[in-house]
Amino acid sequence: MLLAAGAWAADRRLLSPTDLKSLDRENQLWSLVRPEDDVETNLTVWRRVGVSEEELRSFTPRLAALWDVEPPRAYGWLHAETVERIRDIDRAYAVRMRAARLYAATGMKAGRNPPETARNATLSWRRALWWHLEPRDYREFWMMNSPSAQGILRCARGIRLTDDEARTLCDWQREFDYIHGAMREPGFSGPRQWAEREEARWDMHRRFRTVLGDERFAMFLAESDEDFDAMQRALAPLEDINATAQLELWWLRRKDRLARRDVISSEQLDRIALATIAQAAELLGARGLASYQESEDGRWLRAPRRGFRPKIPIPPFEIQRSIPTG
Repeated sequence: MLLAAGAWAADRRLLSPTDLKSLDRENQLWSLVRPEDDVETNLTVWRRVGVSEEELRSFTPRLAALWDVEPPRAYGWLHAETVERIRDIDRAYAVRMRAARLYAATGMKAGRNPPETARNATLSWRRALWWHLEPRDYREFWMMNSPSAQGILRCARGIRLTDDEARTLCDWQREFDYIHGAMREPGFSGPRQWAEREEARWDMHRRFRTVLGDERFAMFLAESDEDFDAMQRALAPLEDINATAQLELWWLRRKDRLARRDVISSEQLDRIALATIAQAAELLGARGLASYQESEDGRWLRAPRRGFRPKIPIPPFEIQRSIPTG
């Protein structure tokens, strides 16, 4: 108890008269901001009451961070008047969210209204969307702005997509995440679940490839998959290796990984490796294959060494069978 009292007293002594004066000045400045005004308008108000340039340099980044509440939106095939209606709702939401952030960061209320919270502002925004949009438009907006769709659109930056193509990819990705997203959680990461997820991803990527074509799908994969991006960079010095060859090699790599999953025999692993190398040679040519095998990314395609046998974990039932009895 004495230690706690001493710590409390030490904290109290930390606030010197200068500190208290600084806090009063800060509270005075925050009390002048208006959530319905943008950053520049609020800065003008501060300058009008005599805020120094040094204070402006200190407070402007904090004000800008609190006021940055308008997320990027995707509108799909929504009509222009529907898009403008959503933007009006967003502008009203931005004012309430700024007020909530201001109160959470400084304790200052906006005007004479009760303190705003981010939760209440978000619920009001959702209700406004539901009330002002047609059901079909409401579903479209949520689909195009779901985390799945945002991930697709982020990876498709720099790729020219029609509205129909973008919507189709986002819809497929959202469906995949809805069904298979839970497998990323602990308890759903066994070999069987992993294989099911990979096969489902393959199927989705085949459909992506059909919609986009090889050139655009290779660009998309390079943004969405680090392994494909590394493989593409390793293949870049090779001549005549187009997007189709890159994708076929990528498909071969994925098939090779799945084929090895349930194999425990080193002879079988060798046969899989040699068959995979032969197929890669058809795609890259002998020179291209030799060059790619020397790269860091091409290690998976190197031939098994003579006499080499990888260590394969023995399944529990094999261990039990090998234990002598009696």
